[in-house]
Amino acid sequence: MEKSLKILLIEDNLAFREGLKTFLTVELKHVVVGEVSNEIKATELIPKIDSLDIVIMKIDMAKITDIKLTEILIQKYPYLFFLGISMYKEKLFLLELIKMGFKGCINKQEYFKDLPKAIKSLMVGKQFFS
Repeated sequence: MEKSLKILLIEDNLAFREGLKTFLTVELKHVVVGEVSNEIKATELIPKIDSLDIVIMKIDMAKITDIKLTEILIQKYPYLFFLGISMYKEKLFLLELIKMGFKGCINKQEYFKDLPKAIKSLMVGKQFFS
């Protein structure tokens, strides 16, 4: 049996966040220890969570504030695995995420298929970009 991971969700779409949480907890047997709608709230919550493993977050490159706060979070918590969920598929976008420190990114429309593979990859030290 695989280890149950502690996961923080950062997603502003409540319906999507709830679906993601259900999938993570019911299907994949992980624990969602926190959920917030934006990176500002995440900066307040992360220090309060004991033994956090993964941060799964939406990526919106159009919001410069999100990008800067994400970079700060990744630099401040290098021991966490940051996994993005996005609608973007372009190689330049994915290269930018790698430069920022993301360990993976999955397409928002295919998260049921790719999320289990991404989590397994991260847990063995590999990156996963779909």
